[in-house]
Amino acid sequence: TAFGDLALGALIASAFGGGNVWVAEGTFDDVSLPLYSGVYVCGGFQPDFVLEQRSIQDHPTVVNGPLNQNVVDVHHGNFGPAVLDGLTLVGDPDTSDGIGNLGHWMEVHSVAVESCKRGMKIVVASQTSVVVAGCSVSNSRLEGILADGPLDMLVDSSVFEANGNEGLALQDLLAPESGSVSLSVRASVFRANGQEGLDCHLDVVPGSGPS
Repeated sequence: TAFGDLALGALIASAFGGGNVWVAEGTFDDVSLPLYSGVYVCGGFQPDFVLEQRSIQDHPTVVNGPLNQNVVDVHHGNFGPAVLDGLTLVGDPDTSDGIGNLGHWMEVHSVAVESCKRGMKIVVASQTSVVVAGCSVSNSRLEGILADGPLDMLVDSSVFEANGNEGLALQDLLAPESGSVSLSVRASVFRANGQEGLDCHLDVVPGSGPS
């Protein structure tokens, strides 16, 4: 029997050490979804959850976030990335980000983020891997994605469109002392954003010597 509460399902999966949370088609209103590392949340299922019949096009899973909260917040949980796959996230352009991540390994696949303050806000203090693949981020009031810190970031086959500021803004891609960071963007589209499509600033952590 499926859980009736999406956030509760993600919480229980983390409490049991991580794993998959399959989400049926339909619209989930006023949900702020906690996404824990080690948990894979995947939409696009029919109510009988037959994996072979999963289709995010034919069976869309839409999460409408509440006012004054992010639609998805990434938290520390278990080993492995926090993974979001095959959902549409709809927020409020004045109050909420689609995905908020303050320092956790994360992979986002085939996710559409629409009408949020920012599509994603990713701010990390230590070396962190982030993958954004097959996603679309549109109609954000500010940036499609705002990122900062020592990231190894891959953006693949994604679309950034009609965001108020940059499509993808790395305020500072910080290289740690004696270390390296990376940004790889391929097969992606930046269209009709209010400022740059892709804006990346390079820096080193304070006190680490010459850049």
